Amino acid sequence: MTNSPSMKNGSILRPGNIVFDTLDPARLCDFWAALTGYVKRELFEPYLGLRDPSGFGANLTFQRISQAEALAPRSRCHLDLYVDDPHQAAAHAETLGARIVRRVDEGDVYWVVLCDPDGNEFCLVAAIGPDRTGR
Repeated sequence: MTNSPSMKNGSILRPGNIVFDTLDPARLCDFWAALTGYVKRELFEPYLGLRDPSGFGANLTFQRISQAEALAPRSRCHLDLYVDDPHQAAAHAETLGARIVRRVDEGDVYWVVLCDPDGNEFCLVAAIGPDRTGR
């Protein structure tokens, strides 16, 4: 396994930061802070950031983009957030400005797909099983 591209000097690479392109970094930062319970972290201008207060989760960073950049096609990625009750968490996210896209029940798990106020998709996934609960 030492020849794996995800390993260097015996260390497995892990997600450390997720970056959101946005026209309004403060609005999106406040949304994600309220949804996740993350706290602000110091970054240099023009970035705003959040961190997991427990120190285990990936950081979130919000970078301002221009109107032209916002209209251009771009790569997208999404977050899967594990939670005990995805439906309750989705209802809370809606009160913060999220929009529910669809509900999914597939295989051994169910989840809710949402969009944040900028249209970035994320999923609230039922924390079922050892690979989702960390237990």
